[in-house]
Amino acid sequence: MRQSASVVWSSCNHSVYGTDNSATQAAIATLGPHRARGVAVIDEAIDTDTLHALHTAGFRGARVNLDSATAHAVDHPMDRLSAIAERITTLGWHLQIFAPMGALAHYASALQALPCTLVLDHFAGIDTRESGFEPLLNRILPLISMGKAYVKLSAAYRGFPSIHDTRLSALLRTLIECNDERLVWGSDWPHPNPASPVAADGTQANHAVNLQEALSVIVRACASPQTVEKIFRDNPARLYDFEPIAK
Repeated sequence: MRQSASVVWSSCNHSVYGTDNSATQAAIATLGPHRARGVAVIDEAIDTDTLHALHTAGFRGARVNLDSATAHAVDHPMDRLSAIAERITTLGWHLQIFAPMGALAHYASALQALPCTLVLDHFAGIDTRESGFEPLLNRILPLISMGKAYVKLSAAYRGFPSIHDTRLSALLRTLIECNDERLVWGSDWPHPNPASPVAADGTQANHAVNLQEALSVIVRACASPQTVEKIFRDNPARLYDFEPIAK
């Protein structure tokens, strides 16, 4: 039996922290590396000693945000992804990509050629408010079916108007049928809402999320209890490199 998902914390720095991973590192140290893992935000210039220090501290992946305002200014995103992938592959890290589904579909062949495992953040960047997402999804599914990429089932509110949208249930069933060993769940706590008005103190209201409902939607889409265990326990244990524990 592998480490239970109930004590697995995979945390990644939000883009506002840049490449400062100290908050995540402190959280891992507090929980202990047997219970927690981190996903770092790094750039291509990171030195080898720092990269290895992050690995020792419990980091097992790097996250690249291609969805922020500054990311849209990147002329050649695959150059950036390739450079970071080359740096992390010797450590066995994965590359977590936050990008619109259209961008992922456009670069699907190039993503397949990267030397590391991928994680497609937030339901692979789907946005049902935009028409024509089905063909884009079909271009991404081979990455999942062949085991190249995981999809993080997190923040459905980013792409669906409601957790009860039938298209969300349909997408979950499609992903499960495609490869239920390449799906992991993420809470996206504290559920940031960039579209909310900015208060005088610079803060923004978060999405109001009922996690029990969000989890129930995923569980109901699963064909069997074994699939539930894969998504919430076995798959994250594999992805985040947790040691097996005795039954």
